[in-house]
Amino acid sequence: MVRSTCKPQVILALLGAIAGLSTLLAAWLGAYEGLAKPPFAEPADVAHQVARSRLQSTLVGVHTDVMHLNVFSYDQFVGADVDGQDIGHIQQATPMLLQQVCNAMPSCAGFNTNGWLKRDVARHVASDADLWVKTRDPVTASLLQDQPKNAPFIQEFSRNQGVSIHQVKDHLALQEMLYSATAPFKVFMYDLPAKLQVPFLEGDYKYGAEVKFHRMLEASPTRTFSPELADAFYIPLPCTAMRFQALDRDEGQAIAEAHTAKVLGHIRDHYPFWDYSNGADHFYVCAHDMGASVAAKASALLHNAIAVVNTADTQDPFFCPHKDVSMPPHVGDTCPRCLQGGLEVPRVDVSLVQSERRYLFMFAGNLQRGRVRPTLKQLYSSAADALVIDGAMNPKEYMQALISTDFCLFLRGFRAWSPRLMDAVWAGCIPVILSDHYQLPLQQHVRWETFAIVLPEVQMGQLRQILLAHRDTVSQRRQRMAQVAAWLTWSDPATTTINAFHGILLEVYQRVKQVTVYRPLSHVAA
Repeated sequence: MVRSTCKPQVILALLGAIAGLSTLLAAWLGAYEGLAKPPFAEPADVAHQVARSRLQSTLVGVHTDVMHLNVFSYDQFVGADVDGQDIGHIQQATPMLLQQVCNAMPSCAGFNTNGWLKRDVARHVASDADLWVKTRDPVTASLLQDQPKNAPFIQEFSRNQGVSIHQVKDHLALQEMLYSATAPFKVFMYDLPAKLQVPFLEGDYKYGAEVKFHRMLEASPTRTFSPELADAFYIPLPCTAMRFQALDRDEGQAIAEAHTAKVLGHIRDHYPFWDYSNGADHFYVCAHDMGASVAAKASALLHNAIAVVNTADTQDPFFCPHKDVSMPPHVGDTCPRCLQGGLEVPRVDVSLVQSERRYLFMFAGNLQRGRVRPTLKQLYSSAADALVIDGAMNPKEYMQALISTDFCLFLRGFRAWSPRLMDAVWAGCIPVILSDHYQLPLQQHVRWETFAIVLPEVQMGQLRQILLAHRDTVSQRRQRMAQVAAWLTWSDPATTTINAFHGILLEVYQRVKQVTVYRPLSHVAA
């Protein structure tokens, strides 16, 4: 199937809102990882008594403000265990708590009643403990198989549980992608020859999502080393590193474009999979400002493959909103050291975080850039209830300003996007976005309109009046923002299901599902 060339019209996908899955495990596992493991019995042929244990509720509250959909049940094998395969230990934990933790971990396949979480439960041994094996819950499985048919049930369940229909459907989609009993989503990563390998630029705070995604995919169970089993194909293009092979912007752009064309040529010459779909099930990640223009000299890649980019601007002739993905633009999480260039930021005094904050709105940055920032400087630089700074702030002062402000402005500069967006989210400062034609990150699953304020650039003159009219909604917006922040944060996917990495994979997955690919029988898995 061939996708059409990108049209200039804006194609919005306004679906989704989010419930986050908690990163439950970090503190617990760290506290107990040094404990000695209990002895295991020798392997033996035993007839295990099997008792089925089902969680009664479909939603389980992990934290009071974070709900996640429980799509698993557990088979209990009495007098059985697994030798080794330990992820970590939780002391004095009940089976219910261990189920909740295991649900939140993609790498967890089950646990024993001694509190050890297991990554593999295939080979049982006799034991004084019981083994609980994670399986798909049949109620949720039926929902996944026929969501349209079950729409009335989803609506009723949504009302009864106090969560949105979007939250239920989005989490069903995520679990279907990761844990489908028949065919979980698999991604093949192309292995390029040494002459085409460019090391990723490590440690860059602004464009770091590019290498972050690559490293997470390398370690993800979603990755397959068998291209015949893949649903999607990832092309490693370290475009930031390619761009910075030259100091001059234009020269660096030309180097990146030429290298990208060579990579595509190699893939088409040495693998058959591109030609099966003309690249419609292929994707690449480019966090640099050049975005999809890195494929300017590889027209097949530009027109058909999925570009995961920060520069998600429908005014950019290289960005195609009907196929490309806008990525969360910042790799820090809870942001203690990622602001204003990645400098170490001393911890702020949390007692200064008031429900009624000092400033109505703030912005710090170059006020000469772009088409709206000069207007901000002209109209509001001396406003008593605003903080408008021309240039960068001291990192500690910047952090303090964020947590002392109700609304943080996100203004188009040279590009539509900025890492300031996540600075605001993590500080609990409501984003106010004046950047026309910007496709917000993961827009299919993060319903930005429920917590952020998106204004056309022409309303800069009415900004103060608009924000004053919305000030009584700040507390509610802040609560909603805290619930979706997990989707926008690059947390370790081994410890939490909902995160930026899985959000990107979910958007790629849903695009690839629309593509019909016909492969020769020799390339179809038995």
